[in-house]
Amino acid sequence: MDQFSSSKPGVEIDCDRIDGEEQPPQSQDMFSSSLIVNGKTTSNSSSSSSLTNCSLNEEANSNGDSLANNLNRYVDATEVAMSPRKLPTLNTPEKIIFCVDICEDVDTTPFKLMNGKTFKPLYMVKRVIQIFVHNKQLLNKNHEFALMLLQSDNVLWLKNFTRDTREVTSVIDDLLEINSEPGKVCSLSELMDVVQRYVNLPAVEPANMTQPPYTVRMILFYCRSRCVPEFLAEDGCKELLSSEFFTVDIVYVHESTSEQNRCQEVYSRLNELAQKGYSYVFDVERNPTKLHNIMAKLLAHPLQRPLQKCASYALPEPQQPE
Repeated sequence: MDQFSSSKPGVEIDCDRIDGEEQPPQSQDMFSSSLIVNGKTTSNSSSSSSLTNCSLNEEANSNGDSLANNLNRYVDATEVAMSPRKLPTLNTPEKIIFCVDICEDVDTTPFKLMNGKTFKPLYMVKRVIQIFVHNKQLLNKNHEFALMLLQSDNVLWLKNFTRDTREVTSVIDDLLEINSEPGKVCSLSELMDVVQRYVNLPAVEPANMTQPPYTVRMILFYCRSRCVPEFLAEDGCKELLSSEFFTVDIVYVHESTSEQNRCQEVYSRLNELAQKGYSYVFDVERNPTKLHNIMAKLLAHPLQRPLQKCASYALPEPQQPE
């Protein structure tokens, strides 16, 4: 069996999963900022000690994340500590929206596995979402999933919220690439407008709530390297992004930076959606291992995970017997 070997201890990815042959791992009763890959659990503690011992972003240090190194996208940890979330750190049901960019740049570089097989970026994104859906449902069967698409210059709400993982994965399987049209601009403002039309947040004040009935998270997969999206934060959009019940996570799948590929500009614009400081924002070139590890990190519940720059995925060193 060919395997992706992760650069992070305790996280291992089977490339056979990409072909859809592996079954999801066994169920876990509870998930407190942990990663589940191949049936193994790796700890990602969200205790106060992890917040006080903040270091540079782990992704930037371990994976040569040049876009993250070039952009100070994180709020200071002490600033966030002054205004913590008012919601309890519980594994409440999530309504998760997968927003997938199906546009393909000209001369797109494929992902290449260790066994020599190559796959288009959308294929890889579809596979990691399907693995994520199965693992997330094992953690809490009340999680729901919806799907929306970023097309050349418009946004489509494709699938409403459902707990049926087979239905979700089937719709994802049917997604096809479209060519990115020159001159067409992707509007993140329109994206947020569509989310507002289809998403109802809990109508309760966070300060008066012992446990929210659910929270909403959008995971955005943006795959264009030459199209810098537009974003105008209007009042309704600001209200949604500032809500305690709503979180945006971002996975930017891009080509290598060049004169034509405006990856840094795109990355900076995408970060404008991550206004509260609680978002997780990742970028990946054509690295299958890193893409799978990113999705494993996103399994953590937004109410239970630490700030991204304070997260640690290394297993503790085994103690030597005396």
